[in-house]
Amino acid sequence: MKKVTILRLRLVGLGLAVLMALLTFNLTAFAQATTPQPQPTGRPLSGSNPVVLEPTDIPIEWSLFWVFMFFFVLCIGLLFANWLVRRGTFNEPERRI
Repeated sequence: MKKVTILRLRLVGLGLAVLMALLTFNLTAFAQATTPQPQPTGRPLSGSNPVVLEPTDIPIEWSLFWVFMFFFVLCIGLLFANWLVRRGTFNEPERRI
């Protein structure tokens, strides 16, 4: 019963990882295509960064998303490393001289 639970947990984790990879690739690929085009105005631009956005500029939300993804992948890597250490992957057999 325990092996079935572990197998099911691994399959669900793998499925979620694949789903997240597909969704992030899809959203990243279409991010530049769906960026709203700047509307021409007759008045001068104002603010701390008065630059007209180009069609290929990516909004700040995407930068924050990739910062989140970095820490998420780092967390998953730490969990995997912890699992490797707990199962004794790096244990060396005792050497007797």
